[in-house]
Amino acid sequence: MDSVLAADAAERQQVIAPESFFVNGHFSLRATLGQDVLVATENYSPGGSTGWVTLQRNDVEIYRIDTGMASPVTALRGLWTYDGHWVLETAAVSSDATRGRLTRDGVVLNDALGYSDAFNFQLMDGRPFYFFTRRGRIGYSFDGHDSMPAFDEIPHYGCCSAAELNPRQARDMVAFFASRGDMWYYVEIISGN
Repeated sequence: MDSVLAADAAERQQVIAPESFFVNGHFSLRATLGQDVLVATENYSPGGSTGWVTLQRNDVEIYRIDTGMASPVTALRGLWTYDGHWVLETAAVSSDATRGRLTRDGVVLNDALGYSDAFNFQLMDGRPFYFFTRRGRIGYSFDGHDSMPAFDEIPHYGCCSAAELNPRQARDMVAFFASRGDMWYYVEIISGN
């Protein structure tokens, strides 16, 4: 494992993350789209029984999505822009599961593409990458092309010590743990530039 980790250590160190801050005590992310400023903010009702994320463009709300009940998992997972598009990643929390949802330009990709879970959106070499589950199978999409590598599980949205298994994003790669049957694998996907 040491030699595997050493091979791409420099790339893994190029961590990417949207700009985070707080708006009136609410966790928020900021991105720019051309000359416009986008701000996504996580909100909860008193008591945390219901939550939602709003997206504002130049201080005007343009989108809102329900996220379910409060949880240790942050519902607002990411805000990205590329090629004139915006993508919002949210976690929908219910009593039995936490599932990721991706919204691109106001369209929930889960609904449009039949995903039961979509998570870990990022840009690799400026192109969109994310994982998804469709019809019980885990795959990933890179620049609009899907791959189905036959993994049974990719841990994500873990909190506390379980967060160590979450996928790790870098500028041109993603590193993650995945299982197939009883075997666990450490996997790195690196863009071809």
